[in-house]
Amino acid sequence: MVSLDVSVRTIISLFDFVSVYSTIFIGWRRTLTFDDIWAIREEDSSSNIMPTFEQNWRREKAKVSLTKVAKYVRLFSASQ
Repeated sequence: MVSLDVSVRTIISLFDFVSVYSTIFIGWRRTLTFDDIWAIREEDSSSNIMPTFEQNWRREKAKVSLTKVAKYVRLFSASQ
């Protein structure tokens, strides 16, 4: 079972390497165009991913900011 898992990962790794390397090789020979690059799914495009990312990023930043504020309040209170 483990050897099958390793062989499947090896095949996938080789496929990834060949597809990326062929694009790099084309780019080395001439300037790449949009036709040379594979298309991504619409749900994976930055216009769909970024709103969710920014919402989560703001939430995480608020957590850090609140943590820093709480730390300074504790330090200030301890020094009083």
